[in-house]
Parts: sequence; C-alpha cells; structure tokens
Amino acid sequence: LQHSTADDERDDEKDDDDDAKKDDDEPAREDASSPPEEEPQRQEDDSSASASASASDGESVADVAAAAYDADLDRGRELQAKRRRAFREEARKHLRTVVDAAVDSGVLDAAADDLALRFLADRQPSRRRTTAAAGDTQTHKVTHTSQLRPLGRRVARLVMDDTKEDKVLLYHSLDNSRAYRQSAIACLDFDIDDAPAIEALLSAHVARPVPVHELPHASLDDKLQLATALVDEGVVVPQTED
Repeated sequence: LQHSTADDERDDEKDDDDDAKKDDDEPAREDASSPPEEEPQRQEDDSSASASASASDGESVADVAAAAYDADLDRGRELQAKRRRAFREEARKHLRTVVDAAVDSGVLDAAADDLALRFLADRQPSRRRTTAAAGDTQTHKVTHTSQLRPLGRRVARLVMDDTKEDKVLLYHSLDNSRAYRQSAIACLDFDIDDAPAIEALLSAHVARPVPVHELPHASLDDKLQLATALVDEGVVVPQTED
C-alpha cells in the first residue's frame, strides 16, 4: 500500500511538469504565428508599386484609377484614341450639316444684318453730321461728274425689307442721339433696283470715289436722283468735301 501511494505521487508530479512545459511553449507558438499579420501591408505595397510602374510607363495615376473605376473603359490607350477620333468625325459631320443648312437658308445673312444694325444703333453720331446740324447749311449740287464716297466707314447698312420683296432699307447712324439709344435708328426705303448703286456708293473709299455716271443703274436721271437723295441725307458726300 505504501508503494502504491509513492507511485501515485510520482505520477502527479510528472503531470504537473508536463502542464508547466505546455504553458512555456504557448508564447513561442504565438510568436511563430504573428508574421502573417504583415501580409496585408505587403499587398498594399505591391499595389502601390504596380501603380507607380504604370505611371512610369506613360500613364498617370489618375489614368490608372479612371480605367480601374469605369468597367466599360478599355485600358488600352490606342482603343481610347480610336474612339475619340470616331467621335470627332461624327461631331464634325453633324456640325457641317448645321452650318450648310444655315448658309443655304439665309440665316447667316440675317444674323450678319442683325449684328450690323445693333452696331449702328450703339454708335455715336458723326461729328461732321452734328456740325452741319448746328448751322452748316452748305449744299452741294450733284452732277453726272460728281465723285462720291461715304461720310465714314460703317455709317450705314443696306438690308432687304422682310415685309416687301421689292424694297430695300438703308439704315444709318447719323441721326443717333448722344444718349445711349435715346432715339430710333434712321431708316430710308428704296426700290430694289436702287440696291446695286447704293452698295457701290457705300463701298467707295476716299481714295476711290465713285463718279455718278458710273453707278450701276438704268438711266442717268435715276443715277442723279439716287445720288442727290443720299447726299441730302448725308450718307455720302462729294469728294471735294474735306
């Protein structure tokens, strides 16, 4: 009986030693399992290295991010350039159609006339016209040899009358007020047959005046009548005037 008790005590001591050894091995096992926690950091470093490598190949980080974000955007830069060229050609075709329609329908001419009339309405009156209104009543007799030119550049604009097909309208800024748009822009109406002669006078220059007898009109009387009306209005002046 004493021998059995001694054996039991030795077995208990052995079990205690084994438990203590297991407890000493636990920290070592925990240390051995800790390195895998660094794997996410390594993966992030690999992703950054890949982005940097792509940027060094000619693509910026923003390009790489955009390609990664849009699932429909192909990463190939050549395919993107091809799509852009196709879009430009399609846009150019549609714009050409719009411009051709505007030119053929006369919208372009109407827009140019509208801008020109706005410019005339905003202009100050001519100094020479103001001086004449203040007391210079000198008149000039117009003959078939008179050399005529406009009073100044862009003082008048000849446009078609939208309400009457056989009439043209001549707008000028000579009667404008000093205050901004205080008075309406002056307008004269002429027959459409007078349009070529009016255009010839408005296109004249101080160095290239137009003789009355060379105006494109049917008869000399019509030329004299038209030239006299424009001189009396002040839109054109004889070349002899300073």
